[in-house]
Amino acid sequence: MALTRPALHSNNPLYERLPVNIPKRQHYLPQFYLNHFGVRKQKTYRIFVYDLDESRVYPTSVDKTAKEKGYYDVKIGGGFVATAEKALSEFEDKVAPVYKNLVRHMNPFLLNQEDRGILSLFFATMISRVPRSRETSEQLEKIVKSEFAEKGIRYYDDIPFTGERKKHFDIDMIRLSADQFAPVIYSMNWRLGLVAQGLMLITSDCPLVMCNPVNNGLQSNIGLKVSGIQLCFPLTPCLLLIMYHPTDYDLPETAFTLNFDSVVLQNHLEAYYATRYLYSMNLDYDLDPTVRNNREVLSGGAGQSFV
Repeated sequence: MALTRPALHSNNPLYERLPVNIPKRQHYLPQFYLNHFGVRKQKTYRIFVYDLDESRVYPTSVDKTAKEKGYYDVKIGGGFVATAEKALSEFEDKVAPVYKNLVRHMNPFLLNQEDRGILSLFFATMISRVPRSRETSEQLEKIVKSEFAEKGIRYYDDIPFTGERKKHFDIDMIRLSADQFAPVIYSMNWRLGLVAQGLMLITSDCPLVMCNPVNNGLQSNIGLKVSGIQLCFPLTPCLLLIMYHPTDYDLPETAFTLNFDSVVLQNHLEAYYATRYLYSMNLDYDLDPTVRNNREVLSGGAGQSFV
């Protein structure tokens, strides 16, 4: 028995033939977002980067980090190259002022339906456009292929899930996840956590993290629609957005203060979910050494809660 992988196509609305003015090195984290974790230096923002793989911290400018060469570029046949960079950049231009207003007013209730929808789409894309998502798709492919092999099912042996084919899939997932995840995020309760004085949040190359204090008896209690799930997104070093299903928690949606333990938990989750890089406004990341050296010690925040 054999399965046939659907032919990949170039009609993803994110794609556009590569214009000459598209940068070769493309950001997987928007610069406007990282600017909130940097310090302004003339025309740019300086930020501290912690490289988990090399265990070193160094300063750099926001425009020089969180990017890779041709990150959104794909070959579509006939020698042409298409890119999702332009569409994502234009989307970020719409998100930036809405995001700025949320940070300034610190009140999700002031968002109108359109602005809440824009931010929901933004958070959905931040699940699927980051390096962790690309690593996850590769790992899932290996798991499924192994399980099929055990059952005697041939699985795409003649079409390796590598190179351009995988890149097509990863970019398609940005659009598909936005369509599927954004309505779920929109329907959640949004609550802001204000960091207590003297504390600071960090962010990472996978800023939207999940935790779940509810033991559902499942193999994994981490998932967008799983009961008890909490989505956490550090908006700034002092402001955390927490999203949860209204049927799971009977809580006021007013802002509250994040204490020391909550800030440490959030920063540990950023380290756990990160593929390689953490970002901070200052040099002191204040992470437990075991987290720095062994991200596997975290269980995705299971059994711990913000709300």
